[in-house]
Amino acid sequence: MFKIGSLSDQGWVSDPRAILDYILSCYLLSDAGQSLVFKGNITSLPYTYHLHINEPEKMATAMNSDLTTLVLRSFVQADVSCKAKQIQGSHYAILVRVTAVTESNERIELAKVMQVSSDNL
Repeated sequence: MFKIGSLSDQGWVSDPRAILDYILSCYLLSDAGQSLVFKGNITSLPYTYHLHINEPEKMATAMNSDLTTLVLRSFVQADVSCKAKQIQGSHYAILVRVTAVTESNERIELAKVMQVSSDNL
């Protein structure tokens, strides 16, 4: 199993559940412009949101692709499902479910719900 070096008090993250949580947290909090060295290669929800701000279905599809790519860097298998659901008017929820499989065939599941409106996430 891989270990991920964090820039926090967690140090090296080695527990598979913590790794999956960390991957999703980094995706939620990263800024696509935070690095000149990796310019254009940082996968982040804020950037995906910016690209698809008025297209919830396309945003869910892009998130699905982003998260699949990120999870497969640390796990042998990933099953990601992101679905946009209209709540009311321009308010949407994006239901995120990620199942990852470790090298020892352990299945780990994570689910999040994000609400998107015209002015915030």
